[in-house]
Amino acid sequence: MKHGTSGWEIHPDILTGIQTELCIDTTCRRARSLGYEITVAKDSHSTWVRGDLSAQQIIDHHNSLLCWFAKVEESKDILSTS
Repeated sequence: MKHGTSGWEIHPDILTGIQTELCIDTTCRRARSLGYEITVAKDSHSTWVRGDLSAQQIIDHHNSLLCWFAKVEESKDILSTS
């Protein structure tokens, strides 16, 4: 992230996407380690069933953990403050 954006003036601040337990989790933690302050849109990332866990269980679990590395908010709340 930092290497690819060196010299750019960017402000990554809202994280959405797929796959919750891989891309979203890793990007959130990496952004935090590089000093970025981001917000995870808790209702705007997704995944699929893995083993005994439903997609929603995985999403809920990661939303509860990612609050250590970012703000985790509903999309409507993020949009209302933008």
